[in-house]
Amino acid sequence: RAMYRKLKVYAGAEHNHVAQQPQVLDI
Repeated sequence: RAMYRKLKVYAGAEHNHVAQQPQVLDI
C-alpha cells in the first residue's frame, strides 16, 4: 500500500508536467 500511495503523489507531481509535455506513465 505504501508504494501505491507514493505513486499517487508522484502522479500528482507529474500532472503539472503533463500540461507542458503530455506523457503517459506506465503504472
